[in-house]
Amino acid sequence: MYSLNDLIKNKNIWFKNPDDCLYLTNFESSNLNVFYISGEWYALTDDRYIEAAKSKIKNMKVINISDFSFKNNFLPKIIETDNTLYIDENNFTLREYKNFKDRYKKIKILHIDLSNIRTIKNDEEINLIKKACKITDSIFKKFIEYVKPGISEKKLEKVILKLIIESEADNISFWPIIAAGENSASPHWKASDYILKKDDIITLDFGVKYKNYVSDMTRTFAVKNDVSIEEEKIHSLVLRGLNLAIKNAKVGVEIKKLDELVRKEFEKEGYEKNFNHALGHGIGINIHENPLIYSYNSEILKENMIITIEPGIYIPGKYGCRIEQDILIKKDKAIELNKANKNLNLKR
Repeated sequence: MYSLNDLIKNKNIWFKNPDDCLYLTNFESSNLNVFYISGEWYALTDDRYIEAAKSKIKNMKVINISDFSFKNNFLPKIIETDNTLYIDENNFTLREYKNFKDRYKKIKILHIDLSNIRTIKNDEEINLIKKACKITDSIFKKFIEYVKPGISEKKLEKVILKLIIESEADNISFWPIIAAGENSASPHWKASDYILKKDDIITLDFGVKYKNYVSDMTRTFAVKNDVSIEEEKIHSLVLRGLNLAIKNAKVGVEIKKLDELVRKEFEKEGYEKNFNHALGHGIGINIHENPLIYSYNSEILKENMIITIEPGIYIPGKYGCRIEQDILIKKDKAIELNKANKNLNLKR
């Protein structure tokens, strides 16, 4: 992991990922490129956004470039040397790379991985994500009042979207997942015409965006507090895995250890093969950011990372259970940012 200051030291860099450009400028646009050249910042956009960009981007020189197809000779406006230019290896197409090389033969191009520049959150980012989580908690409390036998998944999808629109949130952070009955055995189920039954359990996975920062929360609960012994056992096991991971999440811990701890806990009960996705991921401007919390990631947790922990057990043809929390990594512990009820039997 590296900080932005470490990254840009003695380098000329082209930032192209829209999320990175938003992070660097606090300005959202469908056409925005950011350059760091010889210690100076430049933001390039087009006629549609130039006036708004000039008024909102205060820490950079804003340049109006109407054509990014490499037909216009825009780079010499900000590059007066033949120094190396680093480009984002994750957000540059092969065609763009070839076109660039053909036009600017004197500029040496090197690839660089920019995927970690947003991993460590500052105080402002932390507060915005906390606010997004607080809004999410409030929406969930209202949502559960609508969950009852006879209502469809699609109707509940409309309910959650309406509640988000009526909240302080600016937008959804991703399309919500609503899965009831045996549909809950599919982690990324798309809401259907399925009608909830009184003995169903339902999984809701949703989040909101607040001032460009997101939340991500999942709850699995009973429709009418009428659950089987096995369903109670599964929910209890998933909750135990969640709490175990959160208890061990702190600065200096290998990320893969969290995933391993949960899978070993599930293995004790014979459900290790029913957990079929990563344990979690980073959040921030985007709903999926670094680090990925899974068994092959040997990176260590660092202070002020914000990640999700979302263990799940899925039994095809029957049901599934997933519980997800957003957590803030601190030196000696993790702080849970979501406060919503995690019980299987909710008191409504």
